[in-house]
Amino acid sequence: MNLPNLPNRVWIETGVLAALSLVLHLLAPGVFLFLVPLQVLAVRHGRSSFGYGVLLVGLIAALIELGISGMRTELPTAERHLHNMQLFLSALLLGGLWLTNDSRVLPYRHLLRILIATAAAGLVAVPFISGLMSDPEFAPAMRRYIADQPLLRLSLSPPAEAGAPPADAAVVDRFADTIGEVLLRGLLFLYLIYLVAAWWLGSFWGARTLAMRSPVGRLIAFRLEPWCIWALLTSGAVVLGEALLDANVGVLSYAGWNVFSVFLFLFALQGIGVLQWLFRRYKVPGPMRVMIGVALVFMLFRPVLTFVPVFGLPLLGISETWLDFKRPPPDRRANVT
Repeated sequence: MNLPNLPNRVWIETGVLAALSLVLHLLAPGVFLFLVPLQVLAVRHGRSSFGYGVLLVGLIAALIELGISGMRTELPTAERHLHNMQLFLSALLLGGLWLTNDSRVLPYRHLLRILIATAAAGLVAVPFISGLMSDPEFAPAMRRYIADQPLLRLSLSPPAEAGAPPADAAVVDRFADTIGEVLLRGLLFLYLIYLVAAWWLGSFWGARTLAMRSPVGRLIAFRLEPWCIWALLTSGAVVLGEALLDANVGVLSYAGWNVFSVFLFLFALQGIGVLQWLFRRYKVPGPMRVMIGVALVFMLFRPVLTFVPVFGLPLLGISETWLDFKRPPPDRRANVT
């Protein structure tokens, strides 16, 4: 393989940012922060440097994991499974960022590349999750691990002086199982958030270091393709059908919840863009804009009012499918945020 003719300065920077990415990965495997230096590299020096940075991080991380894998045989089963899941998520995120940046593989807008990377991650995760579920030790071990967390114990078992009886093992197990179900139904949503956050932060900081305009489009111009409404409505029908029938329909249920949460989030972003445009169009004063934003955030933490931002913003975004707010056309460079 012929190495590209890059200046020594670029090779040094590639090595430094790849090393920083590797350190972040080792400190917190499965967290998106290790992707940020690689995205900075992509913005600063383009596809070749980014590709070699990804290759360096992937190879060195794999060698380190192989070198110390023998030390993990004594770990409890739950912690070993948790570590393997974190490594798997890191690998999926690394692959997703590569797909997002490589226009040769996916010659589309960044938003569509991110959605394709998210769908690909979901497909790859199916056999991995199936393998975990087939292990008879996995579910009991993870249930015990979740139930042993101090914060969970404190929330389910009130202090003795409160006069309430402590939660029994069945209550804790049901709560742990609920957490597992929520994670399975929101896996792609979590992946999308991680990937978008890493791409946005890396692109923003990379552009700042070059004193150039960020390659990430403005949220006020963010607009989804018309077909996205059908993805939301179809997955929403699956979610609604499961709720009305009060029955889990297996893989279809998990797929429906994952797709629905992803597109609900994207339409919420579009709704925020519409809201910003309406603020500008009707010349809403700055202090009032801040008050409305704070109120929406506050509603997220009030059980009775949560539905207002959670469904109100997506509905505002969906309304643009039929109503022309005459917003600026989408930014074809990125159009994510």
